[in-house]
Amino acid sequence: MVARNRFGTALAAALLATLTISPAVAGPADISTNYPVELEVGGKKVSGIVDSGGLTTLSFEDAKAAGLLDDNGDPVNPADGSVTLGGTGGGTVKCHRFNDVTVKVQPKNADGTNNGPAREIKVTVVVPKKPAEQEGANDAEKTKKTNSVSTKAGRNIVGATIDGHKLDLTDKETEDAKKNERSTGWQAVGTAAGGAAVPVEEDKNETDNSETPSRIMGADFNGMPLSPFYSGAPMSIIPEWMAIQLGAIPLGPAQIGMQAQQTLFSEGLWPYLPQESMQLPSYAINVVLHSTNAGPVLNDAPVVFLAAPFIQQPVLGSNALVPQNMIAELDSDLGVIWYRDYCPADFDGSGFVDTDDFDAFVNEFILGSPAADFDGSGFTDTDDYDAFIHAFEAGC
Repeated sequence: MVARNRFGTALAAALLATLTISPAVAGPADISTNYPVELEVGGKKVSGIVDSGGLTTLSFEDAKAAGLLDDNGDPVNPADGSVTLGGTGGGTVKCHRFNDVTVKVQPKNADGTNNGPAREIKVTVVVPKKPAEQEGANDAEKTKKTNSVSTKAGRNIVGATIDGHKLDLTDKETEDAKKNERSTGWQAVGTAAGGAAVPVEEDKNETDNSETPSRIMGADFNGMPLSPFYSGAPMSIIPEWMAIQLGAIPLGPAQIGMQAQQTLFSEGLWPYLPQESMQLPSYAINVVLHSTNAGPVLNDAPVVFLAAPFIQQPVLGSNALVPQNMIAELDSDLGVIWYRDYCPADFDGSGFVDTDDFDAFVNEFILGSPAADFDGSGFTDTDDYDAFIHAFEAGC
C-alpha cells in the first residue's frame, strides 16, 4: 500500500541522535486518525479503514447489510470455515470465513470524497459470529465480542495488485500536530522506482488464526535494536517498562479509542476486549527501520508511543510507519515496503508529473471538489489553483 505520507508498513530510520521533538510535525504525533476506505460487497457500500497487518473484516451489521449474514446473523450461504480473532486476556471472537468474496475497493480522501475509481478483487473476508455462538459469562459479554469486529481492508487487499494498481495511503501534515489528513488512493505498479525497500514478514495464509501478528525486521528504538510487530492502528504502543528502560521522553496521558483497540485486538496485539476509551501514559521515542537495499528511511520526528503495562512487545502503528511527506507502498507479493518522496504535483498518483496531473486537477477544480483544495484551507478557490500551478511548474 502506498502512502502519500502514506500509511503502510513503513520503516522510519536514521540519525537518531540528531532528532528533537517538533510539535509541528503531525505524523508521529497523530495517534487517532485512521486511513479511510469504502468497501462494496453484494452491492452494499460500507465505510471502513485500512489495516495492513490484519485480515479483511466486515462488522456484524455490515455483513448482514452485504448479504453474507441473514437478519438472524446466520450465513446466507455456508461459510468456508471459521477463524478466531483477538488477544488472550480478553478472550477471542469466533468468526465465519468466506473465501473468494468479490469486493469493490473505493479509496477515500480525508474529507470523505472518492479518490479515483473503485477496483474489484476477490478475497477472503472474515465476519463475526452472532452473540449466541460466542463464549462469555453473560449475553452482554457475548454481544460485546460480536460487536468488537469492525469493517477493515486487511493486508490481502492493501498489499494486493488490483488492475495493475496497489492501494496508496497518504498522511498529510496539518496545523494541528495531533490531527493529520489521512487518505487512500491508487498507485500504478512499477511507478515507485528508486525507493527504499524494507522487508516485511507476514502470514500469507489468510484462512488461519489471526493471533499470529506480523513483524517488521530490523528496527532501532532510541538506538536499541528491537523486532517490533506492525499494525494498521494509527498509534504505536510499547511496554511501559521498556519505554523507561530506553530513556523515552514522557509526554503525559493520552487516549486510545475503541476503533484503535478493535484493530489491535483483531490482530492479536491487544489482550482485552475493546472499551469506549482508555487513558495511557505516552512517550516520545526515536525509531529507525532498516531497508534491505537503500539504507535507512528517516522519520523526521520522534514517534509518540502509548505505554501499556499489559503488552510484552512493541508495536509500530501507522504514525511510525510512514515518514512525513513520503509515500509508502506495502507489496505483499514481494514481502517489502517501498518508499519514495511525496510529490504534491503528482495529482493523479501515477508516480510522474505530466499533463495528466494538470487535467485531473483542473477537472476537480471546475467541479469545486474538496479534492482540489490544494492548499488545505478548507475551501476550493483561486489560491488552490495558484498553489497547484506553482507545484506543477516546480515538478518533483
